[in-house]
Amino acid sequence: MTSIFRSRLAFLICVCYLATPRLALAHDVKPVRIPLTFEQNEGQADKSARFLAPSGRGTVLLTKDGLVLSPSHGASRKSVRLHWLHAASVAPVAESPTGGFANYYTSNNRKHWLSHIPMFSRVRYAEIYRGIDVVFHGHENQLEYDIVVSPGGNPSDIQFRIDGAERLSVTADGSLEVTSVGETWRLLPPAAHQLRGGIQDAVLATYHLSPNQSISLNVGSYDRDSTLVIDPVVDYANFLPSSVLTGVAGVQLDAQGGLFVAGTSGDQVGLIKLNSSGNSIIYSTHIGTNTSPSGANALTLDSNGDAYIAGITSAEDFPVTSSNLGSCGGFCNAGFVAKFASDGSLAYSTLLGSGQELPRAITVDTGGSAYVAGLAADDLLQTVNAFQTSYGGVPCTSCENAFFAKLNPAGTNYVFASYFSGPVPAGAALFATGIVLDSAGNILLSGETNVDPPLVNPWESGAGGAVSF
Repeated sequence: MTSIFRSRLAFLICVCYLATPRLALAHDVKPVRIPLTFEQNEGQADKSARFLAPSGRGTVLLTKDGLVLSPSHGASRKSVRLHWLHAASVAPVAESPTGGFANYYTSNNRKHWLSHIPMFSRVRYAEIYRGIDVVFHGHENQLEYDIVVSPGGNPSDIQFRIDGAERLSVTADGSLEVTSVGETWRLLPPAAHQLRGGIQDAVLATYHLSPNQSISLNVGSYDRDSTLVIDPVVDYANFLPSSVLTGVAGVQLDAQGGLFVAGTSGDQVGLIKLNSSGNSIIYSTHIGTNTSPSGANALTLDSNGDAYIAGITSAEDFPVTSSNLGSCGGFCNAGFVAKFASDGSLAYSTLLGSGQELPRAITVDTGGSAYVAGLAADDLLQTVNAFQTSYGGVPCTSCENAFFAKLNPAGTNYVFASYFSGPVPAGAALFATGIVLDSAGNILLSGETNVDPPLVNPWESGAGGAVSF
């Protein structure tokens, strides 16, 4: 064992039988909803879209003539399109930049990487009918659009159709209900108002569904010399889940209170940073291909506000900045670590091996070196300065060994990488689920096993079932 490894590594291991933990109830929890924002389309979506608002399992697309709800999961689902009838051909224009940016790393071809795409809170279709604008915006994580009728405009001009719907109906509460392939979403009852002396005066507005399935608005009496605002809300939570991420894998706070959330976004890994109030996206970053799934398992931050994600990918074309540690081909089920700068751009990305070296936990030291731990299901880990150089089991997805490793700050090579297990017979498993550093730089691992790990002065040994260490 080399001196560099000897000086930096110490294990504190305790074996204890798993028990059901007691849960503490939080009475003052306020959920944070990731706000809906619009991105300019610079190639991250179908070319028909001028702007888009991603969600966890699909995307809201704003095209030249309307709105598309485009699910990304489930072969049974199809897009639903709302488009204006007898309207002017108007290019939508973004308003109210949020100051946030989107980044996309969706293949291993750097020419396709997109970064610093601006975000906006509003998109306007001006004069879509004479004297009428349509303005899309978000309210928390709901999609809303205001139909702004200026003096001289006529709300009876407004007509639209919904393509891709199997059934349309106006419900008893005045909502417009849309059913497509067993999924239902609604346009909530339109709320209309005019401002008089700074006070909103309500105006009656309802949907009218004609026999040819076109939709228009019936509007009650109002002052035609003042602006009228009609405000429908698109309730698509059952059709497109409204969060940008699903399957959240990690949450962290930086020193300024910025909230980082890592998880799954479609087939990709998503990383979102929110401001300290949770009401504005600072950046939204996606990594992974659109054809093979990738997922995040762990998230950590360094003192500079850079974010590190450890996860797993089945994409042969997963974006990497270095292939020194391995590549993915044929059967692909590989671990990765990706580092993102404070603006969400990709600092580095690397696979952890050419086999199944699958991380479950990550931490980082003050020098910017990432440490990972997890499970290995084969003997393809590039061991360096290793505590244990040999894989202790037989290669199979249910015969895992624990592994742990330290990457250099550039993410190009291991400082050390090691297996950690005793003999693991077929059907047995030992894997790490946590890794932390103490103030002296020693490494502490935790995990689960049904065989004994390497033990020194143990409190207990002879694991006979599922235990933690």
